[in-house]
Amino acid sequence: MLSLFHDFPSIQIRHTVQIDISQLLDTFQHQNLQIGAWLNVIGYITPSTSRSRSKVQAILVWSAGAVNLQQYETALISRQST
Repeated sequence: MLSLFHDFPSIQIRHTVQIDISQLLDTFQHQNLQIGAWLNVIGYITPSTSRSRSKVQAILVWSAGAVNLQQYETALISRQST
């Protein structure tokens, strides 16, 4: 189980996504387990009892590569204001 989050816009409203990768263990690349790695995930959202946590059964996970964090956060701010 992976726990993924992005502390944006503040740590006070952190939403964590728990990713179940049990079906992918044979093919999962170890570099995707590094702290700070950005990942793309395709899967099924499963029920969660918490409002601050979501659960996903992953069917495909791959590296997002080099993410320009400042550009990403600027895009999030722009999207929130529309």
